[in-house]
Amino acid sequence: MSRGPLLLRPVEAAALVGDGDTVGLGGILQRRRPTELCQALATAGVRGLHVMSFLAGPETEVLAAAGAIATLTTGYVDPTLPPTATQAGLASGSMALRETSEQVFVGGLLAASAGLPFWPTFGAAGSDVAAALGLREIRCPYTDRPVLAVPATPLDVAVLHAEAATNSGAVFGPSKREFLDDADLVLARAARQVIVSVERIVADEEAVGCKTAVLAPFEVTAIVDVGTTSG
Repeated sequence: MSRGPLLLRPVEAAALVGDGDTVGLGGILQRRRPTELCQALATAGVRGLHVMSFLAGPETEVLAAAGAIATLTTGYVDPTLPPTATQAGLASGSMALRETSEQVFVGGLLAASAGLPFWPTFGAAGSDVAAALGLREIRCPYTDRPVLAVPATPLDVAVLHAEAATNSGAVFGPSKREFLDDADLVLARAARQVIVSVERIVADEEAVGCKTAVLAPFEVTAIVDVGTTSG
């Protein structure tokens, strides 16, 4: 019988991330941002991270301010934020930016989660982004249509935030559908380890027949209850 994820404090979860790891950060806009976990990583002094974020936001800022990021792969930095350490790091060259598109970002993760070397997509074909990333075109064996082959982007760790998890580690999605709320699942399934901070721990019975239970215990490495724990 497989064991569920560990219930850890933030500092203990941060110890699962090493210098130079490729880390996927969950959340989009002002939702599901794993800010507390990123603060724990910053406090732990982790360095040289290769951060992948669909839309870089406040949790990326926490790591940038600590000098923890070597490269940042993202579609764009949240334009609602004021001038930030993220922007300053990119401007100074202390952080390198790998700009991507939504289709390319997700395609690389889908390939990694499926154990494939690449993922075919029409997104970003012919764009400056595709050229800058060195993406190659291939021919569809069925239609002969050219498509981009996005290389797999496996993650060492996915760092996510959710509303709740059960005692055994099943993770719940948002109680109401949100913009791109499935993006975190793509990150999780492309990662070797998955750390999820949650607002509360609930009884296992709440996950039975529940459509919002989106990650099974075997898919999660560690749960951090930020609603009740500190340090």
